[in-house]
Amino acid sequence: MSRSKGQRRGSPGANLELQTLEPRLLLSTAASPDLAVNVLETGMTFPKSPVPGDRGAVAVVVANDGAAAAIGTVKVSAFLSPHHSLSTDGTLIGSRQLAVSLAPGKQVTVMVPVTIADMSSGTKWVIGQVTAIRMDPESNTSNNVDTAATNVNLQRSFGAVPGRQGSTMLTLTNPATGHPVTFSLTGPGTATVSSDFHIAVTGSTSATIISIRPQGNELLRVRDVAVVGGLGDFLAPNVDLAGDFSVHTGSVQFISLDTMTGGTLSVPRNLIRLDAAQLTGGAAIKADTIQMVNVIGRSNQTTVPAKFDASLLAHDTQGFSTAITQVRVLGNASGSIITEHGGIRQVIVTGSMQNLAIFSASDIGTVQAGAMQGSAVVAGSSRYHETVAPGSTAKINSIVVTGAAAQHGVGFGNSVIGAGTVVMAKIIGVNPNNSAGGGAMKTNMLPNVLHEEGIFVRQRVGVVVVSEAGGPLKTFTQTSVDPVILPNFFIRML
Repeated sequence: MSRSKGQRRGSPGANLELQTLEPRLLLSTAASPDLAVNVLETGMTFPKSPVPGDRGAVAVVVANDGAAAAIGTVKVSAFLSPHHSLSTDGTLIGSRQLAVSLAPGKQVTVMVPVTIADMSSGTKWVIGQVTAIRMDPESNTSNNVDTAATNVNLQRSFGAVPGRQGSTMLTLTNPATGHPVTFSLTGPGTATVSSDFHIAVTGSTSATIISIRPQGNELLRVRDVAVVGGLGDFLAPNVDLAGDFSVHTGSVQFISLDTMTGGTLSVPRNLIRLDAAQLTGGAAIKADTIQMVNVIGRSNQTTVPAKFDASLLAHDTQGFSTAITQVRVLGNASGSIITEHGGIRQVIVTGSMQNLAIFSASDIGTVQAGAMQGSAVVAGSSRYHETVAPGSTAKINSIVVTGAAAQHGVGFGNSVIGAGTVVMAKIIGVNPNNSAGGGAMKTNMLPNVLHEEGIFVRQRVGVVVVSEAGGPLKTFTQTSVDPVILPNFFIRML
């Protein structure tokens, strides 16, 4: 028997026959782990009425319900959610990564450190979740999330918060920077902060002190402040107040702000002291009496010059002789400073008084400015007006224009000065002729003058518009080298 070339006895392919097999499904019989979680309500160590910034822990039980050991690394997380189930609006409040080695049926309790996040007020659910990081695949992942049996009531509050002991601090996020801001209240009262930073205070008294401290002297914009009660101090030198600030009862010792833009700050009795970098946008300050207002600018972080473009109004319903004690602006000032009944003791503007109306129902002590442009200083004012009330005996003790901020030698440029009786006026280092074109700087051309019957108008002061109190305006030109007495006067320096 002959063989083909190359064929060998016993070769594997000598008598090979291929057959078609039917389709078959191959199943693995290897066992898998199955992680399941359970949030222990008794294991939550933060308050039942939490506020943003609270710290504590959430106890999460991680069990292996699978048929194989769970060996590897897992991450256990805790969330607060407005819903009973974990959704996209759930907020992570803490997590912990750890190595596990759980035999089937075994479990471990994991304490997850948490910090209550800056969220809106209301009902929140505590949710736990386990995620395998490095581990054999699970046979089931539907049981990796669990929700606590009862919810918590999140409050954006500080001070005497219901359901909590002592005074609670509140930490929120500055929307402009993403950095923390701390709110605190000492003394009686509870304050709440809305998501758009409206601050409402209840149950407060004159012993209540509120403090707002952004991180690193950053600015925080606050919509408005409403105090239904009294208030002692409001310490917020880095707060930009965009709206109103109202106090319902009593007096306020001290308010510090960075900037108040528009809006009204109202105190029913006495505002002892207000400090601000700027009061602008027609901001209005109203109180029975105003003792001290300091507009001083800002030097930390971004430098901002002092600016007063606002109105101060003292109602003086208690009949005090001085309704506004001191206003100090380390820059330019415009707007108005007005008393309805009492007097004004001192106004100091280191820059220029530009269109600033100072109307006092009674006496004015000292007004000092670097320059005056289109402004008015009237003692015995007939209710918010630049005329002197008929029969008034109100006086201005002194008006001093230093020339420090005068341009082109302008002193009392186009300004109004009015009183019932006595004025001392002094121009230092500016041109008393009120020439807008410059010229030689002259000193003490209008030196300190005082007369019980009126004002001395020195020579070369230019054209003066004169009126007796409540009377028509008349033009008067001083040409004499001798002083002229203007009793019960109202003058406009041109």
